[in-house]
Amino acid sequence: MDQLGELICRVKNGDGESFEKIAERMKCTIEKYVRSSFWEECEDARQEYILALWEAIMKMKYFDNEGQCVLYLNRAVEIRYYELQRRAAKITEHEEMEEDIEGAAKGKSMLLY
Repeated sequence: MDQLGELICRVKNGDGESFEKIAERMKCTIEKYVRSSFWEECEDARQEYILALWEAIMKMKYFDNEGQCVLYLNRAVEIRYYELQRRAAKITEHEEMEEDIEGAAKGKSMLLY
């Protein structure tokens, strides 16, 4: 099995097959967050987390320590999860406000006595 640092180096040099190997290694982490992404279609969420892996790899300057690489990639996926969660919360809040406005426009009272 290839070392993660070697795979990262190959990806940075344009080897797509090495990226697929990294994504396969990170599959458990990705699937953990996909299952938690109830606000998003599963495949969309999966693609977002794979993109987060790619972006993290492209930003990496040091990849000699296997443990630090795994930690960095796990953290990149986790951060993307929280970004998506915040975005979904904003959308939900906006939709609720629109419903309140529509209800008021139709003569429904928004005040409860």
